[in-house]
Amino acid sequence: SKDFEDEKVGISLKVDSVEQNLNERLAWARNQYEQKLAAQRAAFETRLLNERALFQGKKNEEIDSAIKEMKIKWNTLRHTLETNLEDVNTVLAGKERDLQRITTYNV
Repeated sequence: SKDFEDEKVGISLKVDSVEQNLNERLAWARNQYEQKLAAQRAAFETRLLNERALFQGKKNEEIDSAIKEMKIKWNTLRHTLETNLEDVNTVLAGKERDLQRITTYNV
């Protein structure tokens, strides 16, 4: 019966040892998995930030390009209006001279 008790204790120690070994391996595997997951998440977040920056950069380029186009159109329109205004002023000045001549001639 002492042999049985000793064998029982030995088996119990082996079971405890195996359980501890499995728990250690499980903890190691969990740690490895968590590290891999964290690395993948960091890589994904970095890629996301890069994509967002690239997208924002393209948006900024598009906005800058649209602003340049609008400035060019505005300058062209302003030039056209100034030219037309000069033409109108020239015509008005001519009409005014004609009117003065007529007025002077009639008096």
